[in-house]
Amino acid sequence: MWMAWLLIGVSTRVSIASIPPLIQQIQDALAVGQQAGALLTAAPVLFMGALPLVISAAMGQRRWNTAVQFALALIAFATALRFASPPYAVLLLTCALVGVGTAVCQTLLPSVTARAWPYQTAALTAVFASGMGVGAALAAAASPLLYAAAASWGVALGVWASMPLLAAATLRLVAAAEPNPEPLRAAPPVKTPIGALLRICAYFVGSATLFWTSLAWLAPAYRAMGRGDEEAGLLMAVFTLAQIPGSLVAGSLWNGWRFRVLDGLLAVTALSLLAIPIASQHALAWLWVAIAGFGCGGLFSLGMYLPAWLGRDGAEIRRMSALSLTCGYLLAGLGPLAFAWLREHSASFVVPFACLAGVCVPMCLISHSIERNPMHG
Repeated sequence: MWMAWLLIGVSTRVSIASIPPLIQQIQDALAVGQQAGALLTAAPVLFMGALPLVISAAMGQRRWNTAVQFALALIAFATALRFASPPYAVLLLTCALVGVGTAVCQTLLPSVTARAWPYQTAALTAVFASGMGVGAALAAAASPLLYAAAASWGVALGVWASMPLLAAATLRLVAAAEPNPEPLRAAPPVKTPIGALLRICAYFVGSATLFWTSLAWLAPAYRAMGRGDEEAGLLMAVFTLAQIPGSLVAGSLWNGWRFRVLDGLLAVTALSLLAIPIASQHALAWLWVAIAGFGCGGLFSLGMYLPAWLGRDGAEIRRMSALSLTCGYLLAGLGPLAFAWLREHSASFVVPFACLAGVCVPMCLISHSIERNPMHG
């Protein structure tokens, strides 16, 4: 099960994270601007936000492993379409389909984990989030090299179709070892206090905004600040690799430290984001990127875990996860577009990175509100 969760996490990121390192080549080849390029990263995030509530309500008697295997197949199909270096409209469609498949995986896995392995929920969530970090790092580092070798951005993107196929095969083996997995049932009407739901949603909006905006803009920002394509890709890989220990450390410390973990992660994340545009040419630029990745990884992992920690049963966990994912991703999908707007109107990266760091302030206030009133309206 651990390997299946890890590979599913990898599969939900490689098809998304492979685009930012090659965004300039894609924009040049397809003759589109920065806003259109940013939409390629924002589109899957928006679909990952638009669908969780629908997915939670529509599951009916379907088995969770069947739904997740279908989602992985959809991601593989969409990614394989990129081999032909398609026109912009088709490429945008593949991004949307990847977002649909990812939404299914991220909506179902938290409640499945909490129901089937209640004493391993934090650890399995951390493994899943670490898989996302592995996938993003792998795609960010290898995509420029694949482009250089194949001289085709389509091949560099399409090759990642193999990962969701491997994850689906692994999950199938795991499901076969469990003869009677419990079917998922449609969640009853929401009974969770509205105040608790709003706090969870607001926190996830912040963590997802930090994660997706950084993922979309770190490589283009470093390229614009004078770093080469491969060096920008490697710095992006450092960011995504650092998310792995961030997720694992946050998950392992949560039971003992609780919200003090969030305070520390928010502090180091804000500091590193402020330093990135200032120290872009410094020899230790990679260190600030690594710190930002560590913080974003931990914050994102805990954002996915909080519904499982607060929820009183599987149905409530699924409702809370679906609503937080919907709100978080719909609003976080605007983050890369807002960053692009700030970049164009400020003519520098200092202002957009400072605004991104500022997201940590309301997140700190929200986390302390959750700590004081975890399930009160």
